[in-house]
This record gives sequence, structure tokens and C-alpha cells, in this order.
Amino acid sequence: MKHKLIIVICLTLIISMFSGCQLAKENLGHDPYADRLIGFFITLKPLHNYYDDSLNDYNIDRILSRQTQPIERIYATIVSKTQISEITGELFHTEEYIFEGINGLAFFGPTVPAIDGREQYFAIMADDTVCDIHHSISSDSSNLKGTIYVTPSTNYDVLHLNPVFQSTDGSVYVIPGGYAVFIQPGSSEGISQSFNNETTSTTTVNGESKTYTSSVEISIGLMFSPVKIVILQMGANNQLVSRTDFMPGTLPPDFTPAPNTNYIIVETHKSDLQGNPVITREIYSGTIMKKDALIATFSARDDGFCTKNCTQLKWQ
Repeated sequence: MKHKLIIVICLTLIISMFSGCQLAKENLGHDPYADRLIGFFITLKPLHNYYDDSLNDYNIDRILSRQTQPIERIYATIVSKTQISEITGELFHTEEYIFEGINGLAFFGPTVPAIDGREQYFAIMADDTVCDIHHSISSDSSNLKGTIYVTPSTNYDVLHLNPVFQSTDGSVYVIPGGYAVFIQPGSSEGISQSFNNETTSTTTVNGESKTYTSSVEISIGLMFSPVKIVILQMGANNQLVSRTDFMPGTLPPDFTPAPNTNYIIVETHKSDLQGNPVITREIYSGTIMKKDALIATFSARDDGFCTKNCTQLKWQ
């Protein structure tokens, strides 16, 4: 029998943040919808102490007992960094929001305030494990989507998806709770679950009300750990032109196919939890009608999270 991701919706957050009930407003001290949802901060441990390590499971009584308690906010620190452009060689400045002392994966999109005379701008703070990021923004809405892949053989069994908000004064904070995703031993590759939340805020400017909706979606998928990447260059008559083997994560940023290559097959070799070989294949076209520009492969980190690696194809 195949196991699945088990999703637990933490009652504290759902009742206090997303129902819009009066009790939530009293606990928070303000209307929760005055702040904008901008993403998630994913941790392996809960941010507040309703987890009992001795039981290695959620303590439901503790969760329920916190429903009438104020929701804890953990504020991020903004850090300015100076970097060098790889294209122009010029210095440029960026800002990063950090939750100091907390290990986790960032995935949120704040509006960075004007600093040192620079104009404010929108930025995406994302760990390198977050892939397939899509963002859209308009005058009355924003939408942020991304995907995280983990291996079912990981040494942890739960991911905590803690929502991140930005206040009208520009400060960024995370609230403990949200969703808990349990990963059962023996889970299969290909299982995926998406989580979507949104907030709607209303402001009044010159007597006119304006509504802004912010939504964030993150998907969690399972993937067996890649052990080898094979690039097969194929000719017009489906003959093998060339074969190149790579360790995951070692593909170069650019790859130039041979002149007589018509298409490329990329094989990702993996092993399931029983040690049986698993091979997935992707085809990349190099014909005149269509030339694919990028090869996408994955590698697994020591902590069980997977990173997506892109290689640009330079067809001759």
C-alpha cells in the first residue's frame, strides 16, 4: 500500500488568522487583514512549544490550549548586501530578510523599503530548494507560487509551513503554525500536495476604499534521490551520437550539443527505498522548428531537500 503525505492544519492559526473571527482580532490587537500575506517560512521544528519531542508527534491538547493565547510574532531583520554583477562587474546593493537564530527555508516576497536613497522594490526571498517560482503583481493583487521537493528517505518526518506577513510599516514577521506536512516512511515518489492561502486588505485613500488581495501557493513533492544524470545526444535517425554521465549537481552551466544532434534525452537515475533502479527521462528538441533552451535536473542535499539545476543548451 502506498503511503501519502499527511497534512495537519494547525487549528490555532486557522481559527485565529484565517476565519476573521472577533477573538482573533482581540488576541492580535489589530485587524489581521491589515497585514499582507507574502509567503511561508518552512521549518523542521515548530516555532512555539506545542511539540513534544518525547512523543515525536503533535500534542493536540497543547495546540487547543493555545487558541485563547496571543499569537506570537517573530520579526525578520533586514540585512543589506553589496554584490558584484557578473555581467557588468559593477557593484550593486540588495537587501535580505533574515529570521535570526531560526533554521528554515525562506519563500516570501516582501516590498523592500527605500534605503540609503534607493527606491523601494519588490524582491523574492527564496531558498535554493524552492523551484519553479512564478510571481504576478498588479495594482490590486499579487500571487506567488513555488515548489519544494524532498526525498522520502529524509531523516525528518514533518515540515512546518509558517505564514509570513508584511505590515503597512514595512516590517516582516512570521507566525507559528499554518500547515504541518507529515512524511511517512516508505512514501512514494510523485506524491505532491499544494497549499494556498490569501489575505485581503482594504485601505482608504482620499475617501476611496481600495482592496488588495495577496495569495501564496507552495507545493511539496516527493522525489527519490538522484544518483546519476545521463545526457544522450541523438541523431535524426534516432542513433546515439554521444553519451555523457554526470553526478547530480555537477552539470555545467552551459552545454553545447554535437552538430549532428537532433534531440537530447536526459536520464535521471535513482533508487527507490528498496534499492531498485528508477529512471526518469526528459526529451529536449534541437530541430529548426523548436530548440529547447534549458536542461533541468535535480540533486539532493544532505538534509533531504532537492535543488533544481539548470543548464543552458547552446545548439550549433
